[in-house]
Amino acid sequence: MWLSLLTLALLAPAGAPVVVREPDHWVLRNAHLQCVLARSRGGLPVLVADAAGRVYWRDARLYADWGTIAGGGTIAASHCHDPEMTVVEGNGRVQVTVAGRLLCEGGQEFPEAIRYRITYTLGSGPELGLRLELTTPVERRDASGFLALAMAVPDAREWYAHTLEGVAAERFGAATDRVWQSAEESLDPERPEVGALWADGRRLAVTDLRATGPLENVFWHQARPGEASLFLALLCGSAPHVWSPNAPWTLALRLVTHPE
Repeated sequence: MWLSLLTLALLAPAGAPVVVREPDHWVLRNAHLQCVLARSRGGLPVLVADAAGRVYWRDARLYADWGTIAGGGTIAASHCHDPEMTVVEGNGRVQVTVAGRLLCEGGQEFPEAIRYRITYTLGSGPELGLRLELTTPVERRDASGFLALAMAVPDAREWYAHTLEGVAAERFGAATDRVWQSAEESLDPERPEVGALWADGRRLAVTDLRATGPLENVFWHQARPGEASLFLALLCGSAPHVWSPNAPWTLALRLVTHPE
């Protein structure tokens, strides 16, 4: 379905960045890349591809699935089917902001639901800016568990990470579970970047990773060969945090596509 939406977006005239708005999805596009945001999945990207239609990122997830944040269950942005979506255009860029809540399956309101706001920024180049803001409506003095933004990199051949010890890189191969994590090998604070490479020479860089509040772990995970994902875990089982309503947790990054 999303590939057909991408095809429609690719038929639009090239030039300055634009936003194509449909009832169930919005597409940010320029001459280099396309980003499809699905309203039915909380306004998260279901597809990021280059102008040739080659997919770099698919099926983003924002969720918590255990600990005090999730209340022992699972809450997710994908269960929020009515996010507020707004757009600002000008100065050679488009900026789409999505606001919603992390909800239980079926769209049920979780007590004291966490609110999220994601801003996507697209200019004329081959990169997409993303800023996530999470807000709690009540004081949480023992915020703990697992809370992450995750993205699939379908059929990627190799991962890399800029660490304090240099660049770590390896093929995904047949390995499963977590194949690398910053909790064991810290990212370089001067160049906080991870990325994926494909057999055709393409590369995706997830760079300028910055957080206010916790970012306990960044890790590559492969469920099975050809199905790898990047997890940006604000919470990942470490000691509880104090989280106040007037202190949002934020995560910012840039997705940069390199066609070859």
